[in-house]
Amino acid sequence: MKRGLCALAAVLLLGLCAPGAAQADLTVYVSAEAMPLETARQLAALLEREAAPAEVELIAEQETDDTLRALVLRDEAPLLAICPPEEARLYAKEGMLAVPDVPDGARMAQQVLSACEQDGELFMIPLLAHHRQMAVNRRRLEQEHLSDLLDARTHPVWYPLELQQALEALYDGDTPAMELWPPEPDTCAGLEALVQALFGGAFLSEDGQVCQADCGSAAAALEWLRDMLEGGQIGWAQSREEALEHFLAGETAVFIDWMDADERASRARIRESGLELCTLPYPSSTGMPVHSFEVIGAAVLLTGDAQMDALAKAAAAFLAQDAQVQQILGERGIEEDGAVWLPAVGAHPQGTLLSTLLCDALRGTLMEGRSAASALRGVTQALDAAR
Repeated sequence: MKRGLCALAAVLLLGLCAPGAAQADLTVYVSAEAMPLETARQLAALLEREAAPAEVELIAEQETDDTLRALVLRDEAPLLAICPPEEARLYAKEGMLAVPDVPDGARMAQQVLSACEQDGELFMIPLLAHHRQMAVNRRRLEQEHLSDLLDARTHPVWYPLELQQALEALYDGDTPAMELWPPEPDTCAGLEALVQALFGGAFLSEDGQVCQADCGSAAAALEWLRDMLEGGQIGWAQSREEALEHFLAGETAVFIDWMDADERASRARIRESGLELCTLPYPSSTGMPVHSFEVIGAAVLLTGDAQMDALAKAAAAFLAQDAQVQQILGERGIEEDGAVWLPAVGAHPQGTLLSTLLCDALRGTLMEGRSAASALRGVTQALDAAR
């Protein structure tokens, strides 16, 4: 358990603390998407304690507005970057990242590791995975005598028919039971997860490298959603923020894009409204839990200085396995558990383009009445043409 700590200490004792060696700073960049600022500060404090006499300089995007790209372009690249793989992948392609050491005995899901690989080689070490889920209003379901659906023992996962029955029972003829919002690349992940989960579709292969958006299962899910929209059980909000506000206010009973950050940000509102929140995996026709996840990892940017590179690699290993670090991070969500894992669209090499194309396809089917199969087929064709 202390292997990372010992490695970090060894680097310092053998190199940075040797006679004539200059004291070094360990610069650590943390992206805004990675974790709350307070968590980043706690991790930096732990690193500084273990890396003494080296000092740790925290560069938090939430404080500086600097992205990793901006720092690299200014020739101010950090030694260690904690961020999503999409932010670091460019530098892996250019050979600027070290291959990290995976802790002995790590039970990481293969999809989590694959999201951090480039050409089959690991370019960053996973620290945690943010999982999206479905959130429901327990009181609303109990009022409609649907509380049995919340029994995790008998209903660990809802089938699509059970979701449909719940939405029909919760729809009062005026206010929808659930809301979607216009698909945009930065707020579309929850809708993408639902479309893939319902009938066992997948926009990407398990390693995140191959687009398979035109699978029939995803098209069937899109048609199902369009039918529910036309029936009124599902409605439209102007934005994700508006849909979340309606859910927290008790106006809708189901929210499809719940993440840990939503709970942290909404705790006061939840207490104020008396909402009894229950989170569930996305409905699945296979009966298996489905994880839609986004990885946060630690990448080491090579400097050409053996001592500094070794220090950064030891720091990354320390973050990946130290018990206190894991306690600060909380539930890391990276261990294999037998569920179906759906990598974020951004894990694809053409992730930015793919996200835009998928949003266009979802919008075309759900808002403009286009054929789902045709719209998704167009995604694959456009992606192939762009290569």
